[in-house]
Amino acid sequence: MRNWGLYGQGRRFANGGKVAAALAKARGKYFAGGALKGATTGRSDQVPITVAPGAYVIPADVVAALGDGNSDAGHKLLEQRFPAVGPKKKSSGVGIIVSHGEYVISPDVVASLGGGDVNHGHDVLDAFVTKTRRDNIQKLKSLPGPQT
Repeated sequence: MRNWGLYGQGRRFANGGKVAAALAKARGKYFAGGALKGATTGRSDQVPITVAPGAYVIPADVVAALGDGNSDAGHKLLEQRFPAVGPKKKSSGVGIIVSHGEYVISPDVVASLGGGDVNHGHDVLDAFVTKTRRDNIQKLKSLPGPQT
């Protein structure tokens, strides 16, 4: 199991996800965070959403790696560690284009990871993404090849 203690507090809040994203878009509000589930590929960048300034998007390949190739399992782990919470401050939001399979972390959770500093929280999450990718590459290299 990963050393989750380095990356968050594990507090439980209401989860986001596909319904929350659709409701936020319909209401013209930003997406509080959570799993982005749907039919597009993890690299398509075709889904417009609005997030609070300072939010962080975990790429779909990292989500899948956390779930040993299963995005739903990766989303579940991320929901436990980085719960979807609405921001404490009201803002106009930032429009971004994402892919299904990604996971949005709210700026309040990002700031808590950075000891109150959103920029430092982004640095912590950048390191988390880089390490997860590196670990996944090593794991994939160690798998046996196809049987002939």
